[in-house]
Order: sequence, then C-alpha cells, then structure tokens
Amino acid sequence: MIFGYLLLAALVIFYLVYSFRFSRTFVKSLYFTGGLKTFHLIMIWLVPFLWIFILKSVTKPTPGSDKFEDKSNPESSIESGLGIWMDQGTGT
Repeated sequence: MIFGYLLLAALVIFYLVYSFRFSRTFVKSLYFTGGLKTFHLIMIWLVPFLWIFILKSVTKPTPGSDKFEDKSNPESSIESGLGIWMDQGTGT
C-alpha cells in the first residue's frame, strides 16, 4: 500500500515539474498570443502530456524557417553582403 502511494506521489511530482517547465517555456514563446495562449496553457494543465506533445510538434522549426539550422553547412544562411544584382567580381 505504501509503495502505491510513493509511486503516485512520484508521478504527481513528475507531472507538476514537467508541466510547469513547459508552461514557462510556452509563456516566453512568440508563436501564440492573447486568448489562444491562455487556452493552450489551460490545456497543458488539463491534458498535460498529450497537449505538450502536440504543441511541440506544431511549433518545432521546419526547413525554410528562420530558426532551422543547416547542421551540414553552417555557412548556408550567412549573407554575402552583396545586393541581389551585385557581382562579386566587380562589386557593383
């Protein structure tokens, strides 16, 4: 019986820590604002693991976004300093 209470207490502590950490990260994010952010925060606490998984998959960086980093070629996102019509050889 005591083992069951300890297991339940451990699961509750894990739930609180996991949900609180993700809630703090979510509040700082700029993906959602206003009422939608409030709705997601409520859902994080009501349906914690499933809703956090859904939000993580929706808000993760995708290729082509400014947060996606090309690990194989880190210089691919660095600008050359040249304008769109400038030639590197002439500089004009």
